[in-house]
Amino acid sequence: FEDHYHVDDTQENNYSINFKDVVAKQKMVDPAAEKAKEEEQKKFEGLKAHFQAGIAAMNDAKAAKPASGTPDQATKDKMTTDYQTAVTEFTAAEQAATPKDTKNHSLVWAQLGSANEGLGKYDDAATDFDKANALVPTASYYVAEGTDLAKAGKFDDANATCPKAIALDPASGGTCWKNLGIVLNNAGKMKEAIVPLQKATDAEPKDAQA
Repeated sequence: FEDHYHVDDTQENNYSINFKDVVAKQKMVDPAAEKAKEEEQKKFEGLKAHFQAGIAAMNDAKAAKPASGTPDQATKDKMTTDYQTAVTEFTAAEQAATPKDTKNHSLVWAQLGSANEGLGKYDDAATDFDKANALVPTASYYVAEGTDLAKAGKFDDANATCPKAIALDPASGGTCWKNLGIVLNNAGKMKEAIVPLQKATDAEPKDAQA
């Protein structure tokens, strides 16, 4: 800047005037750019409001669940309503997120997956987590995706998620393989449960349950 405006003293006043012109131009607002900025801010506020409403509904559902035992029908109905509210809110939040906002898109897809898990819609939940991973690959999302795929009966696809989780976080291996083993065990597939449980104990030798 100094090199460009290196002039003799006789040009000092002109320099001062020119500088003021530059500042004035910088303060001028481009109406189209300002409108786009306002719309983006409005969308973000909408995303934030829907996301927070979804989280509140999820927390209500979790709070309603008894610490032990099977919830009664009234509690089940309340939890279903809360999870459905969460699905609605997270869907609206995802639609409000701007295309370039990949981090928030991914986060919302993951929360939507958790809400669909609560409704027992494991296929939908797995798809949601897959979309979250496509934007921001995350070990915990792969663990959740694999667990939901297993619950949906897609065991081959489920097995493929654990190596992806481990590649991002080696410590996630024990949890991922253990979850698959438990789902298989609960489905009565004892023989198929052996390999993932062996992998779980290889990753976490002190895991007594596995």
